[in-house]
Amino acid sequence: MRTRVKVGAVAAAIVVGIAAGCGGGDSSDDGGGGNDGELAGVDKTTELLAGVPQSGSTLGDPNATVEILEFGDMQCPFCAQASEELTPDLISEIVEPGTAKLTYVPIAFIQPLEDSERGAIAIEAAAEQDKAWEMTELLFANQSDEGTGWLTEDLVFQIAEAGGLDVEQFRADFESDEAAEAIFSNQTIATDNGVSSTPTYVIEGPGGTEVISGAQPVDAFQQAIAEVS
Repeated sequence: MRTRVKVGAVAAAIVVGIAAGCGGGDSSDDGGGGNDGELAGVDKTTELLAGVPQSGSTLGDPNATVEILEFGDMQCPFCAQASEELTPDLISEIVEPGTAKLTYVPIAFIQPLEDSERGAIAIEAAAEQDKAWEMTELLFANQSDEGTGWLTEDLVFQIAEAGGLDVEQFRADFESDEAAEAIFSNQTIATDNGVSSTPTYVIEGPGGTEVISGAQPVDAFQQAIAEVS
């Protein structure tokens, strides 16, 4: 698609400063769900997000004074590990009590770049229906080996349907210039925040900004939140 090719060229230039890989912990080697059968993680994702306010790419109370920005690439195995091991704790211990809101910022730097872009654009398109986290969690639940071409358009639309999106509206948003331009904006935000690996968490509040690299224990986030509150 023309818009995605255009963004890919621009994104490649912007992310020169981002490591050509991801880091932050020991990744699981089970390969995830992949794209070779029934989707993994649908019931688990539904349960995880049930009753949690969601607006665009943000989970939690929109009036929370502290925001956690999570930067990730959908092909990154460490990001998938964080989705499995850390995200449920962030939601239950920080987001649901209203301590902070959690915003996902998809970026694209892992080759093949068009696959990472496809995942990032899918999240931005799902955000138009306040379903970004359904798309994010299900993509990670069905992740396969990095760089193997698993992140296909067919998988993206299968997830959109399983995640309860209006698929036709999702298709229109997925193919829009606005979704592609959002990825350009995300890359700029990542660069401005010094993001050099994924996952990276930027915690912003009235008292300043803290950065956590990798899937650290939830206690580290609580301490960072206290520092910026």
